[in-house]
Amino acid sequence: MRSVHVIDIDRSLKNSVQFWPHALNSSSWLAGSKFSFASAPPISLLRDYRSRGKTGSKKNERFAHGSGALLAKANGRTTLQQLVSKKTKAANPYQEKLHLAAQYLHSKQFEDAAKLFKPLAKKLPKSPQINLLLGSAYLGNGEAEKAVDAFRKAIRFAPEDPAAHVKLATALVKKNAELQSILTVLDKALKLAPGSVEANALKASVLIKHARLDDAEALIDKEMAKLTPDLKFLAQCAKAFQQVSKSERAEQIADYLLEAAPNDTDFIVLKADIQFAREQHLECFNILSKAALDQPQNTAIAFCFANLLLHLSRNYEALPYLELCTNNNPSDAKGRELHVHCLLMLERYDQADLLIRDWIKHHQHTTPTSERKRTLGQFQWLRAFIEFGRGNIEQAWEHYGARFDTGAVNGAVFLNYPAPSWTGEDLKGKTLLVWSDQGLGDTLKGASLIPELAQCAKKVILETEPRFVPFFSNSFPQIEVRPFTGTTGTHAARKSKKQTDFDLAFCLSDTPRFLRPDIKSFEKVKETVYTTDIERARNILSDVPGHDEKPIIGLCWRSQNMKASRARYYMDADDMIEIINKEDAIYINLQYKVTDEEIEKIASKCKGRFFHFKDADLFNDLDTLACLINLCDIVISANTNVADLAGVLDVPCVRFGGVTPQLTMGQDFVPWSRSVTFIPVREPANSRDMIPNVIDETKRKLSECYPLARNIRLQTPPPIASEHSTNHSSFLD
Repeated sequence: MRSVHVIDIDRSLKNSVQFWPHALNSSSWLAGSKFSFASAPPISLLRDYRSRGKTGSKKNERFAHGSGALLAKANGRTTLQQLVSKKTKAANPYQEKLHLAAQYLHSKQFEDAAKLFKPLAKKLPKSPQINLLLGSAYLGNGEAEKAVDAFRKAIRFAPEDPAAHVKLATALVKKNAELQSILTVLDKALKLAPGSVEANALKASVLIKHARLDDAEALIDKEMAKLTPDLKFLAQCAKAFQQVSKSERAEQIADYLLEAAPNDTDFIVLKADIQFAREQHLECFNILSKAALDQPQNTAIAFCFANLLLHLSRNYEALPYLELCTNNNPSDAKGRELHVHCLLMLERYDQADLLIRDWIKHHQHTTPTSERKRTLGQFQWLRAFIEFGRGNIEQAWEHYGARFDTGAVNGAVFLNYPAPSWTGEDLKGKTLLVWSDQGLGDTLKGASLIPELAQCAKKVILETEPRFVPFFSNSFPQIEVRPFTGTTGTHAARKSKKQTDFDLAFCLSDTPRFLRPDIKSFEKVKETVYTTDIERARNILSDVPGHDEKPIIGLCWRSQNMKASRARYYMDADDMIEIINKEDAIYINLQYKVTDEEIEKIASKCKGRFFHFKDADLFNDLDTLACLINLCDIVISANTNVADLAGVLDVPCVRFGGVTPQLTMGQDFVPWSRSVTFIPVREPANSRDMIPNVIDETKRKLSECYPLARNIRLQTPPPIASEHSTNHSSFLD
């Protein structure tokens, strides 16, 4: 005779998800279980065949015996009667699937978990537990729409469970549903469980997100009025305020949390994140450096501190913290991305490549699908810089387009045009549209290939920012230049049948993939392809006193982007004064977005030798900027558009800045322009430490090019014989 075990179905489920205890968020049906998981297969949770009135069918009979399960109602509780054959005690396949799915859920392998829960949910469509688990897997995998459907099914068969309503509300938030629909679900959860901190915290967060601040503050006041307020509730409110840029209010709450629990890791990280967002870098550094000393093995603190250090361009200091993060949490994609970026800045290309390959091989399956696509795109983008650094140019260009993949790189915007993408095929008889996506520097380098494209194609159209149209039109009269007409989109969006005046479209920054696949290919062009107004440049030059007696040096010491991460690689007005005082030359301001304070400081210290054309718009008017660069013998510039423009105009340039593998491509020169010398600022040095190098290189270049190069460019007679024209340079010791 077969033995019969009667087991609480809902309690058996608790054991099956013991590896992922938060899946059901303390659902009411999970309370108080004393059940031993090994005693019964949880598949019996899944289906009550008798409820369908088909218990006599052979199909259901076979299923019941195959699973060893029958469902029954006893004493008001859903119970399981399992018939175990004495002859066989083989593991139930459904039990194994549920076990494995729970393990996947615990290890955040949400896609794999969903694949296993989905067929189980089909077998038992009326099981609230399985639908709740399936919804949790979908939610973790970033599939909010599917999660909503699964949670609604769970609620249909367990309408009194507050945790299910909270889960549904969470999915609706991820889905960007209407506020009222979210609040309706949360109010139901709070009606079922008035003291639910999770429901209240989510409600407050949603109200903050939708600018219902008074209502949110009322919930916060209610919580604060308690003898012991729930700190996690307050922490979630602080995060919500931070997300809507209410940083001051967020910091107030964070201060309260740290006062209540000064050693709590989550609260320390919360406070640091808020300070980071408010650009309170010193305060953020102080709190994190202390926390890192107190908790040297804490991964969350290490990650937060490393992120700050990278932002401050302190890569060497960040590296050990990132190594800790990778060792302790190897599957974390964000930590791995920061680690790879850090190694790139330290020019450790082989190590960076190994980190990427290891994550793809062993850990990508633990990342939600939507996040995985973004991460893979980011890693492919970083691989482009790795290969540039190694000098593998062809492989680098193959990865370069990954910046568009599912938002892999912030600021990389793919423009959608109703035409196929050019793949390097013959352009004979075709009209090619190229569009710029990067900053001006990349556009200038990419556009230098336009004459070659124009020789191959029937017609070339360049679309770019409106402010750049006049400059490129003057340089390339053989093509059409116009403002952008494309719309933001993705690669897959190019299916429109709209009538166009072009056959193919392609991103300008990616054209080197086909035209500059190796170092040798950069030797094709021996002189600049850009055209500037030489007559205008000569007229400007004639207004500069002493131009025929001394060298003219253009100066640009920073970008307009003055983020803390760039401070190490820029100079300031005082640094320019030090350089100016080393050479009796004429100096021209090429710094765009310059401040009056900077100009006044340099002019007061270098009277009669520093010229600033205050009416010139050096940011928007490229023609004027090009004229000023052309009248210089040498340009000294940080890593900015000025350096790029000097390079494509073939004007000698001394360029300084952070490690830039896409600029030097693994060489000791700049392939895009041999007239440019790049001086990298390597840690722990900063740009100010490079002043002697800049001076020495300027002296060397002047000895080679002054005064002949400028005269040839501007077609002017040689200057009056002077100390400079005979001795070429007079840098002071």
